[in-house]
Amino acid sequence: MYSFRHYFASHALWKGIPIYDMAEWVVLHYRPCFPGSTKAARMLDAGPGEAA
Repeated sequence: MYSFRHYFASHALWKGIPIYDMAEWVVLHYRPCFPGSTKAARMLDAGPGEAA
């Protein structure tokens, strides 16, 4: 499974998908896998330099 994710991300970046868009997709895709991580979710939603 790791190989597929790596291939998908690498291919998307190679085709010109901005790295920030890929990072956002990864966060949105994997966040439901960790429902207890509300503090991390607030930090991610706040963005850099903002208080969570």
